[in-house]
Amino acid sequence: MVKSTKQRLFEMMERVGGLPQLSLPKENLSEVDWSNDFKDVKPVSCWDVDELKNYLNNILDNYNLPPQKRKKPDLIIHNKVIKKDDEGNVDVQDFIDKITAEPNEIITGGNTKMLKSATDDFYTITIGLPAFRGLIYDIEANDFKVISTCPGAGTCIKPCYARKGNFVLLPNVFLKQTRILNLLMNDPEKFKNKLKNEIIKIYKKGKDREMRFRWNDSGDFFSKKYFDIGLEIMRELKNDNFAVKPYAHTKVADIYNQNRLPADFSNQSLANERPDFVISFSTDAKRSELSKVNLQGAKTSEIMFNDFEDLFKKEKNGRTFVVGGDGKLVFNNSNGMDILKQRVSDKFGVPNDGTLLSHDEMMNTPEANKPTYNVIVQSKGETDISTQRPDVKRTFFLVH
Repeated sequence: MVKSTKQRLFEMMERVGGLPQLSLPKENLSEVDWSNDFKDVKPVSCWDVDELKNYLNNILDNYNLPPQKRKKPDLIIHNKVIKKDDEGNVDVQDFIDKITAEPNEIITGGNTKMLKSATDDFYTITIGLPAFRGLIYDIEANDFKVISTCPGAGTCIKPCYARKGNFVLLPNVFLKQTRILNLLMNDPEKFKNKLKNEIIKIYKKGKDREMRFRWNDSGDFFSKKYFDIGLEIMRELKNDNFAVKPYAHTKVADIYNQNRLPADFSNQSLANERPDFVISFSTDAKRSELSKVNLQGAKTSEIMFNDFEDLFKKEKNGRTFVVGGDGKLVFNNSNGMDILKQRVSDKFGVPNDGTLLSHDEMMNTPEANKPTYNVIVQSKGETDISTQRPDVKRTFFLVH
């Protein structure tokens, strides 16, 4: 009789006297299909139990330092999910149980910018993965693998908002995102069905408003299998007449190129051929990904780090910016936006001819039937609707 991998693993654990003294989470028994489903995912590193213990101990030591002296590791694990046993050792079994538990729900209401995107006509929800690096428990190998969840990441790594704030301050965020990743990798079909059912449940409560679904408010389409699941879900929802409009940012060139919007979608035949996703390519991707994309006419998201800070009022401390009652930064004078537009035009070579819009101007501009506009978006008080709209070619996000 041919024994399954799981049977062999249990026997191996018995032969070594129970070492490493871990019981597999039987309710979630499954195996990552590295040969087929996830053959394009190459683990950044593989850890046995002792290596994981060392890493978790380093995490705890790091949190014991003053905040200004803490290092930000590539793989962020919240210290509050790490438990020690009665002898003061890291409880690896407890850690496995926590990260492999099925997430209560996959969907979230989105980040602040997305929540501001809700209107009387539509609302936005999202899915998020661990940013940059994610940890999975590989049951077949009985070890832990660190994978890149943002394989195209370039200059965005340092300012990444998903590696700051509540994403790293709240243990429940780490656990939810890590559980989602483990479910996706260990049981793609269960992941797909759970996510689709959640979308339908929320949709039915939407009071006839259109749902806009953002894929990956953190993380990216790190595997073709993951993206294919997304396509399947969205096409099935569309066929069942659910008004769900999906969109995404990506730094993975193959994903963008496969789903690039046509230059003109003004007639019905072209509209029917449009892909299920409105996808923006983030130009802060690493060079190898940038080189694969023809940026001429592409729908892109671009980050501006400089060349504008002098246009906004600062507090007396000279470091932080004044925020107005509308939640936005306050210009020093009434023609601040005009100056900003000209700087964007000069730096990025976009025409300042009425098609370069502020966020507020975009909100008051009907959608065109082809890619037409370029939009400037502040990091405070404004939305990501420009990335949802197929008529917006380039979005310039101001990062402070």
